[in-house]
Amino acid sequence: MICTFVERTVTINLKQFQPRPHMTQILFGAFICITWALGPDLLHADEFVLVGGGKPAVSIHSPGENEWAGRRLADRLHKLTGATVLVHTDELPPESPASLVVIGTPASNPVVKAIAGDDKRIGDLGDEGYLLKTAKWQERLVLVASGKTLAGVQHAISELVSWKLKLREGAAAVAGDLNESDKPALRYRVVWTWDGNCNWSPTFEETMKLYVNENPAIGSMAVPYTPDGFRTHFTRAIDYLSDHKLNGLIVWGFLRDEHGGVEMGREISRYASRNNVRVLPGVCSQGGYGGFIYSQNNKFNLDVWLKQHPELRAQNEKGEPIASMIDPLKPMNQQWLRDGAEWLFTNLPDIGGINLENGDFMSCYSDECRAERAKPENDPNCLWDMMVSQKPILEVAQRMRPDGWMTFASYIGFTEERVRVLGKNAVFPPKFVQQTPSNAICQWTITGMTTAKSWPTEVRPPASRFKDEIGLLHHGSVWGAPFDAARWWSEPGAWNDEYSPLLPFICNRLAQAKMAGLVITGQNGDQCPAHELNYIALEYFSWHPDRTYEQFHSDRLALCYGSTERATLFLKLLRSTTRDPAAMETERMLATGTSAQPGLDIRQRARWKNLSEELARRVKLAASLAAKKESK
Repeated sequence: MICTFVERTVTINLKQFQPRPHMTQILFGAFICITWALGPDLLHADEFVLVGGGKPAVSIHSPGENEWAGRRLADRLHKLTGATVLVHTDELPPESPASLVVIGTPASNPVVKAIAGDDKRIGDLGDEGYLLKTAKWQERLVLVASGKTLAGVQHAISELVSWKLKLREGAAAVAGDLNESDKPALRYRVVWTWDGNCNWSPTFEETMKLYVNENPAIGSMAVPYTPDGFRTHFTRAIDYLSDHKLNGLIVWGFLRDEHGGVEMGREISRYASRNNVRVLPGVCSQGGYGGFIYSQNNKFNLDVWLKQHPELRAQNEKGEPIASMIDPLKPMNQQWLRDGAEWLFTNLPDIGGINLENGDFMSCYSDECRAERAKPENDPNCLWDMMVSQKPILEVAQRMRPDGWMTFASYIGFTEERVRVLGKNAVFPPKFVQQTPSNAICQWTITGMTTAKSWPTEVRPPASRFKDEIGLLHHGSVWGAPFDAARWWSEPGAWNDEYSPLLPFICNRLAQAKMAGLVITGQNGDQCPAHELNYIALEYFSWHPDRTYEQFHSDRLALCYGSTERATLFLKLLRSTTRDPAAMETERMLATGTSAQPGLDIRQRARWKNLSEELARRVKLAASLAAKKESK
């Protein structure tokens, strides 16, 4: 009977529970039962328990628009503890169990309004800020996950599941005095990927098996071009980004018949929207990348269009037609761009915008295009082609999706030095900054602007009419270079590299320059230790660009890896550049041994196991490279 009593009262704030003398024996028995049910590490009077002994200790109240935030919390608790926590979407919460997690804004959840409606912090949270607090309502203990908007509510859940949960086997709790609010400094926190490179396998070992001979240098195909493969890897990616307050996912090759075409695009973008992540399909406006869709039976595929209308092709400098490139001045091409944008927004109502490119410094050299670029009011290079080919799409978006994130790749940085890479005749400031429609978000390439010399303090983009401006880094991808040149194991390019120490500088510069966000590449998921560290750093420094790496180490990495000391060891092993086989094997065994240490929770153990598998890959790679060198 005592155990049954404890099981029902374990969520009570024990500080407020004042026992009478004659209850001493009962409380002693209760103490034993709680220890048995929750384990010694969760036996704290100052904790709010969500799950104990594999059983739910709360119910979730997420009415109306908050339903998917509540279901996300329930899903994560189930994955982490095995418990099935019920989600209630009616206007009022259920009468039992006694403790509740209430989710919503004061306007969308009456319990939140009763508890936090007068909390002045909510008014200052902006579009994305969150509030997390424990409270008491009608004699019930309540955990409030709130914000001023639904996006803020979603971020409250993200912060809760990723950073505030204290986990033990079959148990989850938060601090009993939890009471914090926060909001991001940078609005756009985006990951860029290709459909075939978005590898979010559950383990690092499975990641490598998707490569030919487990070697990414042989082929880039990482994700099977099948509906199941696309759905599996992209839903995992969306889950992770959502849980870490990363709110955008650029996907090139988003629409392709092989992995489900438009129907799959609808499914994935709807799933992302429910989870507070904007999918931004890649669209090419002039030359390459399929145009609007890779499917070869669709008129909005660039190759299909130009096969039907070869007279609309662009010309090279010799006056020869270019097979897969449109002349952006042709009226029929302008109409095709408008029609393609309308088709995309109509058929994919849940996408969060578009990521535009015109095809890597493409230029049309027809007589008409040459004449336009020669006018003093226009850019004399590919920047004119970019502007004139993207303008029709942006104008349609302004009408159909005024809330859409219409990002476009400039391919260059915003300083005069970076603009001049286009040639001596390049104009600074470039003309397109005043010609592009005002709903555009300019994505400047800042890969070459990662030092105080290349990006001095207070240097910012030239005056423009853009809605917003963001930066793009190529680090951690096949198009990047290793953060440390000695990292022989990061190739090809910087495919498996970690560059988290760069992000405090970059995010701080972005904030100083009044820019609004950052795009990083994401060719692999959180199962790869280097990539997860990059994602976590993006989350942290995009919200707090004024903080230091030492604060990041204390606030985040200690939680990720089990302690500040373990975090230091994790970084040392991850960044090791040794080629000595014995030393490498010692490092691998150290990571393996750490993963089995007591006191680590389910996520910490997984991170150490993934590190062990990454170090095993390096052992194998070093042996392969040595054998190849010897054979020569």
